[in-house]
Amino acid sequence: RLAPDDPRVFNNLGGTYVEMNRLQDAVDCFERATIIQPTLPEAHYNLGNALLGLKRYEDAGCFAVEIECVAEQTLRHLNEKTSIITFSLGSGNAGDAIFLFMSDICGESESPPRHAHAFGNLAPLHQEMYKQRVTALKKFHEETTAMRFPYPEQSISMHAGEEEKLLEALDRL
Repeated sequence: RLAPDDPRVFNNLGGTYVEMNRLQDAVDCFERATIIQPTLPEAHYNLGNALLGLKRYEDAGCFAVEIECVAEQTLRHLNEKTSIITFSLGSGNAGDAIFLFMSDICGESESPPRHAHAFGNLAPLHQEMYKQRVTALKKFHEETTAMRFPYPEQSISMHAGEEEKLLEALDRL
């Protein structure tokens, strides 16, 4: 006999239904388990997976999706069939929002993807920054290996008489 108040029983039965590919029966069991014990994480997890298996994405908690490089007409028709927010990345204006990476918008790449458009031209600045970094790192390496850096103004020194006090204290240890 089924224990009507034990959420673990319904969760386990739902798992059995999943194995039998009876996903709607599994959803019913997982939902019952979450009603009996709303804080049972595995029942919520299993419910979400069963709903995904039934392609009930919105019921599973999906609220947004990125649609990348599909025909604008396709995205328009998909948008008409769902309340899920769609982000168009190279799929025209049919999405709820248009998405581009900041690096593409700002023109940081010499060869951006086909769907990207540069509204700026930061690539030369990045190249110059790279050259400046390499120059600075080489100089740092030269100065540290020659033992010239850190320079006196970047170093901390003891006041007169402190070194002797330190040595005396260390001798007492």
